[in-house]
Amino acid sequence: MNKKIVTIFIFIVVTIILLLLSYSNNVVTIELQKKSISDTGATIIITDKGFQKHGWGAEYFLQVKENGEWKRLEPLSYIPNPDSIFPLFDYSLNEYNQLTQTLDWRNYYGELQNGTYRIVKIGFDPKTDEEVYFYSEEFEIK
Repeated sequence: MNKKIVTIFIFIVVTIILLLLSYSNNVVTIELQKKSISDTGATIIITDKGFQKHGWGAEYFLQVKENGEWKRLEPLSYIPNPDSIFPLFDYSLNEYNQLTQTLDWRNYYGELQNGTYRIVKIGFDPKTDEEVYFYSEEFEIK
């Protein structure tokens, strides 16, 4: 009887560990609302399925694909009001562990040229409060 209980306990523990390991690979996703994408902005939905939620602010940056490699897009040389680009406040997830943000990058990047881009959203690790980068899927401007 005791061997059966130990075997069941070990099975449950191993199953939980395997689930946690596979679950942690997709803890945060960033989905682009396809109809919102334009050369001046887009709306994203961040889903955070982690047991401990990441911290979220307004900050993000864009990357452009050049010659098959991702490169950080350079901001405009003159930013009229830098404080208006990334206001300093925290965003909270809703009851579905999601956060919807409408990004308007005209003041920071101007209008995007034709090309392939992705959004890099900066979150904060719940344990260390260090920055963690999460990537959206690619999108094209034509």
